[in-house]
Amino acid sequence: MVKRLTRNERKAQTRAELVGAAARVFARKGYHAATVDDVAEEAGFTKGAFYSNFDSKEDVFVELVADRSRNWTMAVARAYEGAAPLPERLRQGGEVLTRMVENDVDWMLLAIEMWSQSVRDPRLRERLAAAYEECRQIIARGVDQVEGEFGVRLPIRSDLVATLTMALTDGFVLQRLADRDRLSAGLLAEGISVFITGLMAVAGVPAGGQRA
Repeated sequence: MVKRLTRNERKAQTRAELVGAAARVFARKGYHAATVDDVAEEAGFTKGAFYSNFDSKEDVFVELVADRSRNWTMAVARAYEGAAPLPERLRQGGEVLTRMVENDVDWMLLAIEMWSQSVRDPRLRERLAAAYEECRQIIARGVDQVEGEFGVRLPIRSDLVATLTMALTDGFVLQRLADRDRLSAGLLAEGISVFITGLMAVAGVPAGGQRA
């Protein structure tokens, strides 16, 4: 017997379907050219159903960017967890990140559109900053766990490690969109690995990543 969804579950499902539809529409048309009608039609809902879940096109765009950023960050963070030696965890996390950079170009284009739009829109900029802060906290918690695991303190705070890691990712994504032939997706993972390994070395952790 199929379980009937509660009202809240149905609403959450509808929102998720609208966000997924928005991702496809924005990828095809771009944020500015896309309309609420386009998103509703893509999802198979009425325009009224859209507005019962989101206030505006901007609203669904922000949720899309926040969701995808969170999912990217959590997927990589999970790959870094576990009992394997640190170099192995860095390799695993790097593989996840490389696949994302290779396969999710549409998302990268949307993120760049969001950055560009937020420069001119203070309200949008504030919402984008909140989405970034959530990702920053996820990464910082992982850094805190690694510090506790090895009994060390890195030379910079965990939130700054998170900020710089995200900046490295954003900058690389931007460059690779312009020069995919010369910049392999794996280069980003290598750069982050060097960054983290270097910080750990300064903190006194040997290259093999042995625990304290």
